[in-house]
Amino acid sequence: AFRDEIDAFLSGALDKSAPLRERAEEMTVGMAEDGAKFIRRLPELLAAWAGVLNTPELVAGAMEDPYYSQAKNAKSPNRIESTLRIFDCINCDKCVPVCPNDANFVYSLTPQRIEYRNPVLIAGGWKLVDAASILEVKKDHQLANFVDFCNECANCDTFCPEYGGPFIEKPSWFGSLASWTRDRKTDGFFVDIIESQRRMWGRMKGEEYYLVVDPILQRDTYISRLAEVEFMTETAGIYTVLRIGGKDGDVIDLNPYYTMKILMDGILATDRIHYVNTRFIPHRLAPTVG
Repeated sequence: AFRDEIDAFLSGALDKSAPLRERAEEMTVGMAEDGAKFIRRLPELLAAWAGVLNTPELVAGAMEDPYYSQAKNAKSPNRIESTLRIFDCINCDKCVPVCPNDANFVYSLTPQRIEYRNPVLIAGGWKLVDAASILEVKKDHQLANFVDFCNECANCDTFCPEYGGPFIEKPSWFGSLASWTRDRKTDGFFVDIIESQRRMWGRMKGEEYYLVVDPILQRDTYISRLAEVEFMTETAGIYTVLRIGGKDGDVIDLNPYYTMKILMDGILATDRIHYVNTRFIPHRLAPTVG
């Protein structure tokens, strides 16, 4: 009786679809070889047959529905009057699920406001400029991009309500120093921990920087093409400035230093596990994935 019911189900469908005919043959062989195994797979097979039968009707319905028409979908998604920056956004997180390569991810930062003055090179040394600069992070919830997975399809930009494109404006992280060095047209970062030192390579607006945080010496070393600047880790106060390629009057921009230091602290934090910090964390100790 059971076989008769299956045959009745197939009688009107086999003439409509070659895939169904192949599934029917598979079903027959399955029943002969292992009836119990076949019975367990029957719901899966029936669902597959139903999907094949329903597809033409679903496609026809979608083609006729005005909601899916070109006229209804030709306009770009609405955007708000806001431009993405390396830190902070409206945190809608749309860029995360719409990425076909799962390249965008969430990480955490400590909200903070840093006021600093840049050093300027002078004959025989350096001095601080009079005007203060400010770098502020307002939110703990932040977004980033893993360059090695990103093919720059810009789908995240399509869905992002803000201007700029998450894959462009949000911090881009490389999976190795080799890939960071090779892809010099792309701004981004690579971080590593060598013995006790945290080391970070950065590229922002085409300029390259290097940061070493040494917890034993309690010193941060920041290198740009103009100078090498040492900071006291605890206070972030300047310890010394060593001229490299700069000339008298050149201002050493410390924004990259503070940006990289904030990023380093956040990306290596263990409250969220992602592509960048996972290689530094024993999996048995890792917290829940964010």
